Amino acid sequence: MVLHVLYLIFTEGHTASSGNQVHRIDLTSEAIRLVRQLRSLMPEDGEVTGLLALMLLT
Repeated sequence: MVLHVLYLIFTEGHTASSGNQVHRIDLTSEAIRLVRQLRSLMPEDGEVTGLLALMLLT
């Protein structure tokens, strides 16, 4: 569930659903920061690592 929310935050920042800006760098940066923090707490979890990789590649 937490990973879903972090991905939704990232997605909203990548393609904003409202407002003047198409991209919200503050949201994408915060989502990546939180996933990196989660990965440091759970380095063995492949889903966390995969989500971080997806965000960084996008």
